[in-house]
Amino acid sequence: MRVYIWLVLCLLTFAACESVSKYPIDAPGSASDSRFSGIWKFREDTNSKNFYEVAYSTYNHKYHVKFWDRGGTNPTYEANVYFTKIGDATFINMPYYNPANSVTGKDYNYFFFLKILYVNKDFSEMTTATIHDSTLIKLESSAEVKAHISRHLEDPRFYYDTAHLYKVK
Repeated sequence: MRVYIWLVLCLLTFAACESVSKYPIDAPGSASDSRFSGIWKFREDTNSKNFYEVAYSTYNHKYHVKFWDRGGTNPTYEANVYFTKIGDATFINMPYYNPANSVTGKDYNYFFFLKILYVNKDFSEMTTATIHDSTLIKLESSAEVKAHISRHLEDPRFYYDTAHLYKVK
C-alpha cells in the first residue's frame, strides 16, 4: 500500500496528463493499512532529502499526503488519497489538480491511479506502477472506471513508470 501513495505523488506530472479519470475507482474505505503512515522517500528521486509525509485519518478513511521537495523544505503536493482493492490487486486513488478547471471550485478535479506491485513484510518498501490509459477520461462513473481497470488488471501495457519507495520513519 505504501507504493500507492509514493508512485502517485512522484508520477503526478507524468501520469496525470494523459491518463486521468473524472471519477475515483470507488469510495474511500474499501482498503487501508495504518502501516502506510510515516515518512517515505522515492528511490529514484535525485534529491535524497525530498520526502513524502503520510498520515491516516480514521474519520474519512483517507491518507493525507504531503510531498516536500527542494531538499525537504517546500511542500509542493498535498492531497487526501486512499486505497481500493480490485480482486487481489490494490490501487491508490490519487487526486490530480488541473488548473484549467479551477473555476469549478474543486481543488482536485481528476484522479490517476497507482497499482501496488510489491510491499515487503515489514511495510518499509514498496513498488508501484501508474495506470496509463487515455480512455479513462471518457468513463462516466466510478463503476465504469472500476470495471475498466478490472478488465486490464494483468495487462502490462496498461501500466507504466514503476516507482520504488522506502520508509524512513
